[in-house]
Amino acid sequence: MIRMTVTNGVQVLTELCEHCGETIKTLHISEVTTRHPNDPRAITIKDAANADLVVKSKTEWITEKSASYIREGLLDEGEATASRAAGKFKWGVRPEAMCSQSIDPISETSQSYCYRSSNTKFLAKYSSSFHAASEKENTLVGSKVGMDRKGRVIRVKAEKKFKQADSDIKYKGPEKTSWYRSLNDDDRTVLINRAHGCPTYIERYGREVKTMEVVYRYENQDAMLEDLDANECE
Repeated sequence: MIRMTVTNGVQVLTELCEHCGETIKTLHISEVTTRHPNDPRAITIKDAANADLVVKSKTEWITEKSASYIREGLLDEGEATASRAAGKFKWGVRPEAMCSQSIDPISETSQSYCYRSSNTKFLAKYSSSFHAASEKENTLVGSKVGMDRKGRVIRVKAEKKFKQADSDIKYKGPEKTSWYRSLNDDDRTVLINRAHGCPTYIERYGREVKTMEVVYRYENQDAMLEDLDANECE
């Protein structure tokens, strides 16, 4: 959502996460301003930090912006089509936004989600689903990191922010371990299933098993399999 505050005569626009309500960023006036469709004038916004910005009509704005919002995971194709037909996004010229917008370079997907899973507003909406016992911390799909704008659990193996270089990739959970990253899905499934399904192993390593960060303890796959065997994990 968008919030406007006025302090000492200065207007400030901020965009807030739909789930937790925390500030995502401060918006420039050009990001929420459009020209009336019947106004023939060429209107620009002067800004000291930027070149003069041409104010577009709402139809032009939505047509232009919907493609970039799709790339950022803020809209899907159906929502973009509906927005163009209706002539507005959820918040006029802005779609609903989440506090994290990133790219998973492994799955090659862009996602927008709320990662503040301990925030009181987030918990009020999603405690029973995101924190449900059935929602494993780590699966073959990746580590559980948050909820998207449609209330779906988001999992990633790695991520980087938009416009960041590949050198800024941050791996999640077991993906931080290079030997685990090199495994195929069949080998990963064996490790995950044997670890998650072994009470003695869970008692020994606790939460590390749920997140599969237990792989940090081993030099390679064989060493982990040997330990699983020693704990009689089938």
